[in-house]
Amino acid sequence: MQSYFLSENCFVCNISDRLNLDDNLKILQIYKDILIDKDFLLQNKIYDLVPTYNSLAFHAEISDLKLFEKAVLARIGVVDFTKKLSSKIHYIDVVYDGMDLENISRKLNLSTDEIIKKHTSKEYHIAMLGFKPYFPYLLGLDESISLPRLDTPRNRVAKGSIGIGGSQTTVFPLESPSGWNIIGNTSFDDFTSFNAGDKIIFREV
Repeated sequence: MQSYFLSENCFVCNISDRLNLDDNLKILQIYKDILIDKDFLLQNKIYDLVPTYNSLAFHAEISDLKLFEKAVLARIGVVDFTKKLSSKIHYIDVVYDGMDLENISRKLNLSTDEIIKKHTSKEYHIAMLGFKPYFPYLLGLDESISLPRLDTPRNRVAKGSIGIGGSQTTVFPLESPSGWNIIGNTSFDDFTSFNAGDKIIFREV
């Protein structure tokens, strides 16, 4: 594990540089274990914890950098990685009529039905939330339907759009600019219930 101070109020612990489910589960285990340790948070004046794919940022009022680093690393050292993370499964019904679906079909030499079948056959893991509030970055996409983001991002992608970008997929909780390839749309609107570590299953309607 690598650790460093991003600023005088932000300490980062990084376990890899990979987009890897196992690494993300370790980060989420640390995050959730420390998040409920109110005494530790209070004693070290930690006011925010931010998990990413493979790192965890501690935002705090830090008076002594060395003591803070020692305390955090010691706390991470006693995290029980054998515990199973609790998670919720979110079912999202999708109309696969996205503006990029036909173009993706040509690029990948797959029928739209094949793309839909591959997209709905997986259980996706919310690795992190970011970019926009409750925007889920999902791991688990079938490699055969991964493809780069658009060369020129769109100024507007509608709320509820289902997108593919690289080796990931997502659902847009808000309208926003984006270069993701849009394959469908959903009326799902319970985005505030998303948490890192939860699962998402897409269903065709």
